[in-house]
Amino acid sequence: MLCLCTSFSFAGDPLESWIEIDRPANVGAVQSIEFGNGMFIAGAVGGGIITSPDGATWTKQNSGVTADILRLKYVNGRFFASVENWTDFGLTSQDGTNWTSITAMSDITYGNGLYYGAFLTNLNGLRFVPRSSPDLQTWTNYPPLPGTLNIDFYNGLFVSVSGPFSYLSTNGLDWFPTPPVSQAPSRPITSIQNGILFVSGLLSFNVPSPFPPYVRQELLSTVSYSTDGLNWTPTLKTGAPGGFLSKVAAGGSNYVVAGVGGLFYTSNLTNNWTGVTPTFAPDLAGGGPDVAYGNSRFVAILYGKILRSNPVGGGFAPEFVKQPASFAATIGGMATFTALVQGTPPLTFQWRKGGVNIEGATSNVLTLSNVTFDSAGEYDVVVTNDAGSKTSTTAVLNINFADVHKYSGVTLHGAVSDRFLLEYQNELDPAETWQTATTVTLTAPTLIWIDYDSPSNEKRFYRATYQGR
Repeated sequence: MLCLCTSFSFAGDPLESWIEIDRPANVGAVQSIEFGNGMFIAGAVGGGIITSPDGATWTKQNSGVTADILRLKYVNGRFFASVENWTDFGLTSQDGTNWTSITAMSDITYGNGLYYGAFLTNLNGLRFVPRSSPDLQTWTNYPPLPGTLNIDFYNGLFVSVSGPFSYLSTNGLDWFPTPPVSQAPSRPITSIQNGILFVSGLLSFNVPSPFPPYVRQELLSTVSYSTDGLNWTPTLKTGAPGGFLSKVAAGGSNYVVAGVGGLFYTSNLTNNWTGVTPTFAPDLAGGGPDVAYGNSRFVAILYGKILRSNPVGGGFAPEFVKQPASFAATIGGMATFTALVQGTPPLTFQWRKGGVNIEGATSNVLTLSNVTFDSAGEYDVVVTNDAGSKTSTTAVLNINFADVHKYSGVTLHGAVSDRFLLEYQNELDPAETWQTATTVTLTAPTLIWIDYDSPSNEKRFYRATYQGR
């Protein structure tokens, strides 16, 4: 059986199931993803950057670096990438294809006509140094603040959040502390979605304990949100072991966040989030978690793999993620065509040969058993839902005879333990040197020796010389 690809159709919520998408060849485990300028862009280990208009078909780009691309951010019409260290945004690009180096920063945003960034210094303890630039080349540094890493421009305010430190500023120069939103020791991530400011990190909660005083504190991975940059409300808590949650991505009324335990989504921030656990084998190099939304799709990074959601936000006609492919089968063998399709359920399938419907072939997989020459031809599949229909590209099935070879050999007679030297010539010529094939010891009075190299020669001559016992 030859299986070409996999297909998923969806029932219920379009975010219940996700499809794993292949990345281009020679691209390592994917670490991060962002959407902007009409495209998805993902960063990978070894300096890999790939772009896609739909999250399904990816093109490898040249970042000019070999260090890992760990974070991506889209600010003021430009992509920014952190290189090697999680906090060093040191590359920028407008189109996702051509990348240039800039002064590395822990985070970057844009407001009041200026780019605002930050970098870390160990001067008198770990401190955050805000800075601004009109052109990403000339920077002005401001007085340092303790320990914060992130910076965003939200509702006319600059917001910086990290661990027990949280600040607001109206001008990016004068900052005042606010109540902490996250007690994360490192890597809080902020994002602005649907006019709401989110931060992913760790928070300490009181949980029941069987021992006095019957309560204990536990750090949980959380997402909190704010509508003013000052007051925060936790919306997601998960005790998934091992680490942090990604930034939040929003599409329509749906919110998605990726984490060590899988994907979480909701359509109402006051309700419970639904978890989706991946079933694929993780990439050994790891990577992620991260998520982005664009062109009616969520695309997530988990364990170095790319996952793509079903369309959200309304009825969508079928779309082929992978087309059935042509191949050759042998007489009496089996062939399988498979289509990978997304679209608003329910999806119906109808396979055709030469444009004529095949009776009973109404699933995403077409299996042909005991194929004959009559099975050869052009196959396609028509997929339909309430939003429309789509026909796949044509896949050609070629039928071949089984691969048959004829082998030559030598029959030897003698007593058990007799030894013979077997030699050959491709031309029976006294001037040609006999070539050693092997030495054979009889294990029975008669033994047949087969020359498995003989099919590659038009003819071959043999001689056997008795060597004793």
